[in-house]
Amino acid sequence: MDTTQSPLPKPTTPRAILITLLIAGCGNLGFLSGIFAGVVGHLSPYAATVAGAGAFGATLAIGLPMLIFITKGDGG
Repeated sequence: MDTTQSPLPKPTTPRAILITLLIAGCGNLGFLSGIFAGVVGHLSPYAATVAGAGAFGATLAIGLPMLIFITKGDGG
């Protein structure tokens, strides 16, 4: 009589939580980049906002493929 149990499934974090954390992190980085650009570069608030939005977009464009690669485990 076999009384062994099947192995428990590997716990995974839902992809929605990971994407939310990625977007929140990108937003924080964009916000800090905008402040830094405004203070150090003596930019107007509009130009600093554009710099922060650019940092947000660039970070998201780099981070999203990395997140997909990590969660799927392959490159495609």
